[in-house]
Amino acid sequence: MNVIAAMLVALAGASVAPAQTVASLKIITGDGQIQCLAEQCTLQFFQPLTVQALNSAGAPVANATITWAVTSGQDTTVGSPTTITDSHGMSTNPVSQQVFSPRGTTVQPYLQSTIVASANTGSPAVTFSETTSLLDQYGEPMVVANGPLVGGNPLPQTLTPANSGSTLPAIQMFVGGQGVASDGVLGVSIELVLPQGQTSPTITCAASSATGDPGTVISGALSSLSPPSNATCTPVIGGSGTGQFYITIGGYDTSTGPLYAGEFGPYTFTAIAGAPAAIKIVQGNNQSAAPAQGLSELIAQVVDASGNAVQNTGVTWTGNPGPALALTQLSTTTDNSGQVYASGGFSGVAAGIVTITVALTSNPAISATFTETALVNIRSLAKISGDGQSAVAGTSFTSPLVVQVNGNSNPLPNYPVQFSATGPVVLPSTTATTNSSGQAQLTVTAGSSTGTATVTASAGGQSQTFTLTITPTGPVASSIVLVSGNNQNAVISNPFAAALVVQVNSTAGPVGNSTVTWSSTGPVTLSNTSTVTNSAGQTQVAATAGSTAGGATVTAAIAGYSFTFTLTVTPTGPSITASSFANAASGQTGFLSPCGLAAITGSGLAPNGAASLFPAPVFGSPPTSVNGITVDFNNYFAPIFSATLVNGQPQLTVQVPCEVTAGTVPVTVNVGGASTSVQVTVMPAAPGIFQIAYSDGTARAVSLRSDGSFVSLTNPARRGEIVRVYVTGLGPTSPYVGTGQVDNPGADLYGDDAQVTGTVAVGLSTVGGATVTSARLGANMIGVFEVAFIVPANAPQGNNIGFSVSVIPAGKTTAITSASSTIPIE
Repeated sequence: MNVIAAMLVALAGASVAPAQTVASLKIITGDGQIQCLAEQCTLQFFQPLTVQALNSAGAPVANATITWAVTSGQDTTVGSPTTITDSHGMSTNPVSQQVFSPRGTTVQPYLQSTIVASANTGSPAVTFSETTSLLDQYGEPMVVANGPLVGGNPLPQTLTPANSGSTLPAIQMFVGGQGVASDGVLGVSIELVLPQGQTSPTITCAASSATGDPGTVISGALSSLSPPSNATCTPVIGGSGTGQFYITIGGYDTSTGPLYAGEFGPYTFTAIAGAPAAIKIVQGNNQSAAPAQGLSELIAQVVDASGNAVQNTGVTWTGNPGPALALTQLSTTTDNSGQVYASGGFSGVAAGIVTITVALTSNPAISATFTETALVNIRSLAKISGDGQSAVAGTSFTSPLVVQVNGNSNPLPNYPVQFSATGPVVLPSTTATTNSSGQAQLTVTAGSSTGTATVTASAGGQSQTFTLTITPTGPVASSIVLVSGNNQNAVISNPFAAALVVQVNSTAGPVGNSTVTWSSTGPVTLSNTSTVTNSAGQTQVAATAGSTAGGATVTAAIAGYSFTFTLTVTPTGPSITASSFANAASGQTGFLSPCGLAAITGSGLAPNGAASLFPAPVFGSPPTSVNGITVDFNNYFAPIFSATLVNGQPQLTVQVPCEVTAGTVPVTVNVGGASTSVQVTVMPAAPGIFQIAYSDGTARAVSLRSDGSFVSLTNPARRGEIVRVYVTGLGPTSPYVGTGQVDNPGADLYGDDAQVTGTVAVGLSTVGGATVTSARLGANMIGVFEVAFIVPANAPQGNNIGFSVSVIPAGKTTAITSASSTIPIE
């Protein structure tokens, strides 16, 4: 019995997390195909069918089971009756039809099948239509498509140009053929296809409410015209420029590209972009080269407000300074992709930053600018003026910082100088360009705090450093004191509730506009490392607990003075809700009762990860505290059997304390000093049948025959014999057995074993109730009951005979029934 108890507890940790619900299925490819066995037919085998599973928010559902069924058609099969969706919610299944004779008749010129794909119960299914064209006496296909029509007339080879994003006149297609097919064939796809390599302009059939692949229409599904197999495609064009398209019927072979019964086309169409709205740089920006060297080709694109390329638009290229450039094209026109090109490079006199602007000839305000750098040798970078200045906090330094860039023989004009700073100063820019004298300058502003700052100017691998001083604006600070925020606690990764506030004082009172620097040790982060006091001399930072628990300090400091805050980061409590609690045997959420076994699942239930998980004890009463974990049901601590990993989540198996009264009960789970409390419903009884995987992998009830042997597929229960099954949650016993206790050893030998005080019944499939001979606490087992019943003489036979266990708690009139389980009976 100890072995059975350990096995049942282990089974309690093996429940499977519920799968994500599929709200809808979407056809991706494969609907409306026509295959044909004639030599001239290019789709001789159906392409695979693909669907996508989506949840109620329209997001893909991975690992969903898709069920496929052929609902009509002869000798049509799918590769597998079920498939599983991938990480994108996609699932694909091959489909084929065995054609014993390709010859058709006027009565049966084609074969047609439907395949239904469905997910979970309640989600809409989708239907694929697949057609096989049979052959006439001349070996020709008996299903063909008429040429496309627009308004009853043949579709012209060149369509009237239209604005990008607009629709063109509707195209009607009739799919019919010989015999009964002359009235039309329903369920055939029509699609507009671009030539290989064409990305713009684009054309596709407008979306409709009919099923089918995206961008396709289905014959007989969209049109009210007669005959009903007409399909209507409303073309939508995008992009810009002139391109071509084909009209394809009945799908295509993805391995070869050609389409069934050839294709109609090509047809030429033109998408007209809107007015030019912007110029985008495509290639050639931010290049560097020596004077008199070439640059890589400059490419820009003119686009409208929607980002479509604008063709046949003139642009002008301008360099600054002009003498620094040698471009081969100064005025060009955009091509079919809206692009313009310029070639050339630097002249021999180029130095430093050179800009090249491309602008619309008709509207120069629409432009884009390339920035290039001509690299020349720098002999020196000289500091001219501005070093050693002082300024009051928040004001500008009187003199700009000036440097001069010198070449081998003379100062270099128009050369970029980079500026960077450390300390309390503000730079208006990080780059300044030298003037005609080779000098670059920057006017710097003192920051809001006091102290020393440095500004470094760099060019051509050389640098110069300026040292600046920022002086206070008021009285000299003489102390920094606590205002609020000390000695706080916060949970890992959460902000501390109150800001950390200090006040800077002088002998004359509070000091405003004083810079306070903040530093920390331990698991804490700060919103700022430097702040400035307000007029009351106060300033503050926000603190956030780090990713580990422990003590932390935060120090606020001014010159010569500081104050240190003491903070504590507490561990994160386990992530659980009421739905985290389930019956340990059946896995039913919220199905708990006093003395019964419960499973608690959620992240944070193992304090140190998987290494802290532990198995059920084989002997002795389970502890109420282990590995820093306790579970408190309304001030009664639960015995803890085990902690295991279920689908990557820790799961505890515990006994609900027998002292707990049925109703809504507060439960607190503490892990490593961090706790979470939830309200959990406890029922008077909550029967759950323990199950184990039999040899075929199917879970069935743990049960024993009269001779003490385990019931299995090779050792089924027999009609007329007494079978014992094991459940939890049958409520109190008489005599009473307390929390974490087993029945009186040997009680069954003299008829004093712990019997269930309620009325226990067993219901068996098709025959109703079975006679219960006893319902008692399992010998040497905690929270596990043994229910013995006589298998009826007329019980059904088989490997999966369903049954359930019910109990009417003492003093109650309503039965509480377990989830169904099965056992084999012969």
